[in-house]
Amino acid sequence: MESTAFKLNFNSPIHLSDARSDYGSSNKMVHSDTFYAALISVLTLMGEEGKADLGCTISSLFPYTTDIEKGDTIYFFPKPYIALDKFTGYDDIKKLKRIEWLDKDYFAELLNGEINSEINENSIQKNFLSKRKFDADFIVSQVIPRVKVPRSSEDGDGTTDIFYIEKLYYKENSGLYFLAYGNTELLEKALNLLQYEGIGTDRNVGFGQFGFEKITNFDLPHPNKTNGVVSLSLFNPAKEEDIKKMTESLYAAWEIIKRGGWLTNQADLGKRKKSVYMFSEGSIFSKETNQIEVLGKVDINLKPETTENFIAPEHPVWRNGRALFLPIKLS
Repeated sequence: MESTAFKLNFNSPIHLSDARSDYGSSNKMVHSDTFYAALISVLTLMGEEGKADLGCTISSLFPYTTDIEKGDTIYFFPKPYIALDKFTGYDDIKKLKRIEWLDKDYFAELLNGEINSEINENSIQKNFLSKRKFDADFIVSQVIPRVKVPRSSEDGDGTTDIFYIEKLYYKENSGLYFLAYGNTELLEKALNLLQYEGIGTDRNVGFGQFGFEKITNFDLPHPNKTNGVVSLSLFNPAKEEDIKKMTESLYAAWEIIKRGGWLTNQADLGKRKKSVYMFSEGSIFSKETNQIEVLGKVDINLKPETTENFIAPEHPVWRNGRALFLPIKLS
């Protein structure tokens, strides 16, 4: 089965809420479960009700930009939870620790258990590691004030509040991309509407709208037989015994993040979903394989419970914890 990439080219600013829903700071990537939920939501608008599975597995959305000299696309991957100083003689440990993104070439070398390319001052730009020449400021941040005006004197005691929101802009030929593994027919159907609906917050004022480009037969780094896998998506294991086996290696490394958020349908605005914990992108687990792996639970229902003051929606609130994994050689 071959992988497909989708490049999102944003034609409006975007704000991606963090775990604290702090408008003053925007995330720089879109997690796979958030994007998957957005795709399922627009399918419902198109008459595909009750679906939890798109029929394919997707990665989270990662940044891409353009090589200044060659004009081709530079795809960035999240840095796995491996210390880079073991692969290089570069002695500025602080700069190495700040690296969050590796271009495809460095990422492929790391999957093979070694980095042969030199790491130096020229290859580290901000939190990106790349041998290629690119504009390191391809993501532009702008923080602007906004005003929340009460609808009545009873709303917030009639007080007008000022808050700040960080807007992100992507320069020309830059944006976010994601990988899809499996049948993308439903996904593409959803994208055709979602591009106009937008992603992120403040979609009602035009934020988060994009055009997209499909790249078939995307060449994913793929080492031969390995003893580990690295996640490109958020991951929620289907069975407890699965994760016990996958974490037994001394080289397994991960971060766990809490996922939840708010209901966005008009009738239930302001109500929290249930929460679930997931392993983040870049998490490394023990598993012998020589192929791309798809692991995790697809149909996590975060529908809240009915309480005295709140009647839960009749429909399920799906969250996807199925992840795309690439083989990686662990020392």
